[in-house]
Amino acid sequence: MFNIFDQLNDQLLITDQVAKTQFCNAQKSIVHQHSSEKLKRYQALEQELQTFLSIATDIHAILNEHLEIISCNNGFQNILGWEESEVLKKNYVEFIDYPDAVQIITAINECKASGQVATDIAKCKCKDGKYKWIEWRGKYIANKKIHLLTGRDITLQKEQEEERLAKREAEELEMLKDEFLINMSHELKTPLNVIYMTLQLESEEIKSALEKNGQGIELNILKRHDKIIQRNVYRLLRLIRNLTEIAKLESDEYRLNFTNCDIVSIVRQISLAVADHMQSTKVKITFDTDIQELITACDPSAIEQIMLNLLSNTIKYRKDESKVRVSLTVKDNKVRVTVKDNGIGIPKTELEYIFKRFAKIDTSLNRKCEGSGTGLTVSKYLVELHEGSIWAKSQLNKGSSFIFEIPIVQISDEKDIYYGSTSQQIEEKCNIEFSDIYDI
Repeated sequence: MFNIFDQLNDQLLITDQVAKTQFCNAQKSIVHQHSSEKLKRYQALEQELQTFLSIATDIHAILNEHLEIISCNNGFQNILGWEESEVLKKNYVEFIDYPDAVQIITAINECKASGQVATDIAKCKCKDGKYKWIEWRGKYIANKKIHLLTGRDITLQKEQEEERLAKREAEELEMLKDEFLINMSHELKTPLNVIYMTLQLESEEIKSALEKNGQGIELNILKRHDKIIQRNVYRLLRLIRNLTEIAKLESDEYRLNFTNCDIVSIVRQISLAVADHMQSTKVKITFDTDIQELITACDPSAIEQIMLNLLSNTIKYRKDESKVRVSLTVKDNKVRVTVKDNGIGIPKTELEYIFKRFAKIDTSLNRKCEGSGTGLTVSKYLVELHEGSIWAKSQLNKGSSFIFEIPIVQISDEKDIYYGSTSQQIEEKCNIEFSDIYDI
């Protein structure tokens, strides 16, 4: 009896095991069939994608973590001229012009860190030795450790943009030249007319005195006439000097005479001399520094001229009661000089142009002072010849600050130290520099 049940039970177990095996085999068959169909669809999609990339007009590439190109389309050949065999396994950066390569690497690293799409523009090397502008877009795929890149040729747009910019700059320069020539004509005619008229008056005075046997000529009148002539001769000398220096500076003929100088003494002397020169006005000039002496190699005449240019510019555009503060500090092994005023200020739209050749803020012919607009241009050239920099900050109706700084260096084999010009020399320079300001 029990044997019969045992046999039935064994038979049921065998039947169940067979059913399970058959079910598993059927399931595997379905999965295999499904996987096979999925693989075929995937392969078809991949083939379509490869076909799309091969006919795409843009550059498409895949890079490994070392930025080596492991796959690319025909874009490299169609746009840059490089065949696939010439770019594969090469570092992508090799095809980018050096100055742009640095920013591209930075963009790729930022893209890798953030997971965002990066966009940048770079000048890329063509096989024929020429260059093209390519706009690159890239994204890092972290789970596959690859970079996906696309590149679009924007050379034509870039060239058109550069042509428009060059044309606009040429038009602006032409306009500045026209304004400069009009202003220069006025600058030359005004002192010449004054000299001519003063000489005519003197001639009349002398003629009248001769008719009276030397009687009636006034010494004070002649002195006043001489002073007027001298002032306007100074104006002409200043104008011709600035124009000549700009011409030399632009042709690289200008050479500085470097010597070890106490720049604190030079700046202090110029500031105090100008303060004395302005005693008849309401302009108050002060000099401030915590440094007693600072020896650095520079051209003392150039430093004096820079200071005079900045101070005369400040005084020209002053208010009725003006305060000018000259300060000298040291930062990052550079000496910095600041000329700060509480004058009329400079509009933000014009601030970037004030150091450019031919530029002038006030071009009206009835302004309170004369000037060709060359002083700040000369100052910029002279500062840059010292391997320094110059800039300005301003608020309209609140005042301006002109700052320049030059590196602190010394000529090791030079023992003599220059401390500045004589007071007479500085006074002569002040007479020339401030000759175009009417009310001093």
